[in-house]
Amino acid sequence: MEGKAKKKEEVKSKKAASVTKKEHAYEDFYFELKGKAVNIFSSNGELIKGIIQDTSRYMIKVEVEKGKVIYLNKAFIQKISLI
Repeated sequence: MEGKAKKKEEVKSKKAASVTKKEHAYEDFYFELKGKAVNIFSSNGELIKGIIQDTSRYMIKVEVEKGKVIYLNKAFIQKISLI
């Protein structure tokens, strides 16, 4: 019985390790742009100039004017270039 319990624990620990690997598979490079002035070209052709304040898995937070912040969905960003 102890052998079966050990195997179940090993399987659980392997599953936990695979979840951690999957989380890392979704990393992107937006963290490199944090705090930098950028031009953001959206998929509808709009140009947004601002400073990237923070990023998450699906969104970025951009300060476009002093005190004015907007949130953009990464799916609608076509291109980002540094100013």
